Amino acid sequence: MDANEAVDDSWALARIRTRGWLGIPITDTARLNIRMTNEFRKYFHPEGGAYEFRINEFVFDNAYLELTPRKDVSLKIGRQDMFIGEGLVVFDGSPLDGSRTYYFNAIRATWKSAKTTVDGFVISNTAKDRYLPVLDRNLKQSTLERDEQGVGVYVTRQLGKSLKGEFYDIFKREEPTATLPLSRLNTTGFRLTGTLKHGIQHAEEFAYQVGDYGPNSRRGHGGYVDFKRPFASLPKLTLQLNYTHLSGDDPKTADCEGWNPIFSRWPKWSELYLYTVIQEGRGPAYWTNINMLSPGFNWKFSDRANLDVIYRIMFAPEARVVAGKELGDRRGNLMIAKLNYRVNKHFVGHLLAETLQPGDFYPNGGSFAHFLRSEFMFTF
Repeated sequence: MDANEAVDDSWALARIRTRGWLGIPITDTARLNIRMTNEFRKYFHPEGGAYEFRINEFVFDNAYLELTPRKDVSLKIGRQDMFIGEGLVVFDGSPLDGSRTYYFNAIRATWKSAKTTVDGFVISNTAKDRYLPVLDRNLKQSTLERDEQGVGVYVTRQLGKSLKGEFYDIFKREEPTATLPLSRLNTTGFRLTGTLKHGIQHAEEFAYQVGDYGPNSRRGHGGYVDFKRPFASLPKLTLQLNYTHLSGDDPKTADCEGWNPIFSRWPKWSELYLYTVIQEGRGPAYWTNINMLSPGFNWKFSDRANLDVIYRIMFAPEARVVAGKELGDRRGNLMIAKLNYRVNKHFVGHLLAETLQPGDFYPNGGSFAHFLRSEFMFTF
């Protein structure tokens, strides 16, 4: 996490997540959906103490009533997953428990027409699960640093034959704690996707934030531009290029200018680097203060296997200050390779490898960091 190999903070573990789910039709227009999840870990390094083996909690990560009074209208009430857009603003409501859960306690209403979809939602997420029963409760397990609420509207519109627009406005409130002040902010943004000449796929998203952080005001912005180009002469190869910018907090002012990843603290850009940002003071996957240029490609070997390779060149809009000393603004270079494969309709998996070469954003230049994961999923 600290880009310093002199400190022994490496992990080696097996992570086992099991889920069981049930859909109960009540009427032709009402359905109850329930899912229970458990994730336990066996640590090989370090061992003992907090890393001793335990089965861990069994939690309801889905428990919602789905109503469809008309074909064009649906309503979900309760604990549910919400993946909206590309995940820049709404994706994970419980980031502190890793991949175990990503639920939202929410009410979500959706209306669809031929060219337009309108989503409206209200969210109430808590630092510890207190809305639903928990079996074998682990009182140390948190899902957030503090309670959060949100309300928003997300509109998707087909603007043309090859252009789709998404527009949103989301308000979020983060409750104060002993170390964090009350935070209120509004995020307004848009996303465009489509296809250009020669089959070039594009996506652009930009959002602006305004609000307050304790007694100080806050303003932030973030977004990305993404291009993908499949080649007809090389039908198994797709090249891609992405540029991402998330504003940083200027240490010379009392106000807050850093991007807040409101409901989107997930491994969007890296499984390794989401841990490294912890040392910046705001927890795992708190993506902020990042400039990133990312060329890459996807090579499809067959209908069952493909390889993603991405090289991220990372900077920080605002140089880091540690103990009153200003460091550099070069976060470093991150290489990611992911082999995805499908054995059959029940069994899928991947092998992921990441390597980080830290820059002068870290004290003493930092040390290489490595991440390796093999994952298998069986569904029936």
